[in-house]
Amino acid sequence: MKDYKSLYFVGAGGIGMAALERYFLAKGKKVAGYDRTPSELTQALEQEGVEIVYDENPDLIPSYCRDKDSTLVVYTPAVPSDHAGLCYFRDNGFEVVKRAKVLGIITPYWLGMGYYLYQGGIDRLTGHFASLAEFAPLADYSMLGEQQWVSLIWTVLLAFIGIVHNSRKGYQDKTRTRLLTQVFIVVDVLTIAFLLLQPQHYPLLMALIIVNTAPLVAHFITLTHTWLTNISFFIIIIITLAIIAYNLWTPSSNFLSATVMQVCSYLPL
Repeated sequence: MKDYKSLYFVGAGGIGMAALERYFLAKGKKVAGYDRTPSELTQALEQEGVEIVYDENPDLIPSYCRDKDSTLVVYTPAVPSDHAGLCYFRDNGFEVVKRAKVLGIITPYWLGMGYYLYQGGIDRLTGHFASLAEFAPLADYSMLGEQQWVSLIWTVLLAFIGIVHNSRKGYQDKTRTRLLTQVFIVVDVLTIAFLLLQPQHYPLLMALIIVNTAPLVAHFITLTHTWLTNISFFIIIIITLAIIAYNLWTPSSNFLSATVMQVCSYLPL
């Protein structure tokens, strides 16, 4: 990012793009952009120093954003691919990137790693990964009680529903949505398989399964509009609440507290 002296944002009036524009202004870069219509946000950005135009005409692009070696072009997926300004930049060899890529570049993912290296406690960051490499005899389910089985079977059933729905209807989604759901599916299937083979990792792996299953089920409920889906929604809510109550209030159960404590032990706190 240090090589660029100016940035041009196509879709400059979005809240996410505005945050990036302010970030680069604070870094001393020249910032300009395009948006379809003026708004309170674009007016505020203009007052802060962002030069924004409301016409696709490439002739309105500022002169300091016409050098491909010193200008980075950032766009949001909401902008159509045939946008005149976007086509100008692409046809003239500018580097044109999505907002998400820029966000990934400027976000300091290394901060946590650097902190633990400085503190000499890198094992606190990697400990939960190392624990997953501790293998026990395959498929030894003696450590799983009734409540763990109930929770696991219900979550796997929900994952199955979400995966089947995605395989049948996923082609209707946008490319980004399809890619995300495929990631959830792959991680979900692999995690379930690993849990069935190494059930001693139940607390951590079950949490991962729930996190990856939730968007798949949400996709099924949100994007289908039939009477069966409506009924399924209420059934899923009722059964889920019943299982939560079962885990919380069964006198012989310490499942919830044990799960929470073991998951916390994996966290780099």
